[in-house]
Amino acid sequence: ALLHLAGQTPVAVSRRPTTGPKPSTLVARADEGFGYETMFLLQAIGRQALDVDAIRDHLESIGESVLVAGDGRALKVHVHNERPDLVIGHGLGLGTLSRISVENLDNQAKDVRETRAAEFTGAAPPPTTEQSIARSSDGAAGATLAAGATGGNGSGPAADLPDLAVIAVTAGDGLAAIFRDFGVASVVQGGQSANPSTGELLEAVGAVRAKEVLLLPNNPNVVLAARQVASMTDRPVQVVPTRNAAEGFAALLALDPGLDAADNVGPMTEAGRSIQTVVVTEAVRDATIGGKKVKRGQTIALDPDDGLIAVDKDREKAVLAAMTRLTPGYELVTLFYGDGADLAETEAMAKRIGSVVPGIEIEVRHGGQPYYRYLKAPRTTSRKPTIPPPPTDPVELLATPLARSGLTAGGLLRRAGIRLGWYDVRDLLFHLPRRYDDLRELSRLGDLVWAEEGTVVSARVRVESVRVEASFRRRIQRTIARLSDATGEIEATWFGRRFIERRLRSGQQIVVSGRLKRFGRSLTIDNPEFQAIEGDGEVLHAGRIVPVYRLTAGLTASRLRTAMREALDRAGHAYPEYLPEDLRGAATLPGIAESLESAHYPATFERRDAALRRLAFDELLALQLGMVGRRRARGRHSARPVVVEDDVDRTIRDAVVDALRAKVGSAVDLTADQDSAIAAIRADLGQATPMLRLLQGDVGSGKTAVAAYALAAAARAGFQGALLAPTDLLARQH
Repeated sequence: ALLHLAGQTPVAVSRRPTTGPKPSTLVARADEGFGYETMFLLQAIGRQALDVDAIRDHLESIGESVLVAGDGRALKVHVHNERPDLVIGHGLGLGTLSRISVENLDNQAKDVRETRAAEFTGAAPPPTTEQSIARSSDGAAGATLAAGATGGNGSGPAADLPDLAVIAVTAGDGLAAIFRDFGVASVVQGGQSANPSTGELLEAVGAVRAKEVLLLPNNPNVVLAARQVASMTDRPVQVVPTRNAAEGFAALLALDPGLDAADNVGPMTEAGRSIQTVVVTEAVRDATIGGKKVKRGQTIALDPDDGLIAVDKDREKAVLAAMTRLTPGYELVTLFYGDGADLAETEAMAKRIGSVVPGIEIEVRHGGQPYYRYLKAPRTTSRKPTIPPPPTDPVELLATPLARSGLTAGGLLRRAGIRLGWYDVRDLLFHLPRRYDDLRELSRLGDLVWAEEGTVVSARVRVESVRVEASFRRRIQRTIARLSDATGEIEATWFGRRFIERRLRSGQQIVVSGRLKRFGRSLTIDNPEFQAIEGDGEVLHAGRIVPVYRLTAGLTASRLRTAMREALDRAGHAYPEYLPEDLRGAATLPGIAESLESAHYPATFERRDAALRRLAFDELLALQLGMVGRRRARGRHSARPVVVEDDVDRTIRDAVVDALRAKVGSAVDLTADQDSAIAAIRADLGQATPMLRLLQGDVGSGKTAVAAYALAAAARAGFQGALLAPTDLLARQH
């Protein structure tokens, strides 16, 4: 932390990415992404008018740059946020949608920056994000999952190449997207009955810019071709023999960028084999598998080596039979749906699995894999890979990678960290909330009848029932829970979030927080946050000042809050203090550990403000120390003095004044402030150290004339100069 405060980068002792806590993210959070831009036209149904103000208020609570234009019959909606599904789901609950548009603003901003950089340097413009994705689907290089410096425009020396890149083979757009979320360098299309050739794999390896390459075949039939490629390339290529995409995801969670490719193969292979996987498909012909007869059209469940686990003419029975025959002890099941299945069917299947294997969490993801209707990946606790246990020392835990930190959902956090800039527990702690919702006051349901529509309320309630039904005239489903307390009842509604049904049960006590919405004489809470009340556990998601974080795909707000609470309890409280006590006392600043606690989970807004003030102080101190260090470093450098003699000084001044008079068409002279600035610059140029000076003035105060003097003085002494303008318009004006 002191190195960061001093404006220095710690010396890397391994090849892990140097993504430590960035002081600039403490308060300003200048590195935040733009998220998604969602736009659509919303039309009312029947005679019920749209409440423009309530819609705008709700969208402002979940996004930014909100524009809602129109009347009670039709609206045009524009929102920037990280969850376009919440925006579209809210609109579907109000009326019919048309002209829906969702754009990834992060990709657009990146493409603009890269194109401008290419124009400036004269290099070939890079492909857009969409072009890169298309190329990576065909085996070309995409974003590299690597440790070390990137190679710039591709023409740098081999030492500038990333150390390690990963290439994955998979079939299905959903599975390919998940691999890209992990940051693999390239996704080669291929799988069952469509295996990529050795040439295709060799081409993909050749297109990736890295010193070493890890290949994930994700199919037993591709392993041999992958190993042939490893013997044909001019760089080290190692094969992790994953048998399906789920094993590939598990293997990536065990990847250690601090190790080379060969040392990663063992832990990654063990991590892939530590999960149980099942594929579900239909038999295309009569056959005998493992001594059991299978008839054409029956549903079969197979293990990774194509061994038969279950068979039945009823699909649901086959799936449930396969679940009961797995090794018990798993806590999480990820259900990837592919050809022949849709989200609604898979959600229903997930509910049935939950009823057969109670107490597990089920995650539904779109895989898009051909031939296999489902790919199931139960994460078992009885076959964990031999990964070193997380450190017990909280200070040591701060520098521990998230995937090996022992935090709940550490693998998910690591994957999200690829996009959000996390690597270890310290990085996670410095991912500060973007805003805070005050949900401290618990209301009684009987009093809400007097509350205004759009009011955000919190209440401690009992779940009476949960049901799922289709929205009026639409295919999207909504989950409705009937909630009660001693004073009344209310319904809570979630659009397109079927997993809510699995997390709520009748008789459960929860704290719920959300925005009131009125339908005629009845009230509902729209898309609320909730948390079950279990013993004396701390309530994180409602009934308090709730932090709201920037999220990314696959990472929910509740999961991130839970992980942040765990990180604070296990490591944040012991964060080493790096400011001297007398400095903190003079500035009335709280300690760093206390500040991290109050920045994430403040008891009051006063404590939050004090915490953010401390973190802002650290940010400014780091900036000042860095500037001082740079100034001192410049002072140690030598420069050839540019001595401006008196006659040269008069000549340059006269030339500047003549140019000004020709520009404005009247007699003008340099002002006293301009004279003073020119004198200071003239003195600086005559020193044997480089000049470092900021010239500040209002628009039209004559800064350009002073800059012209400095350029002319350098030119008269035989040097070159450049005048840089921040915009194209200013450049033309100058």
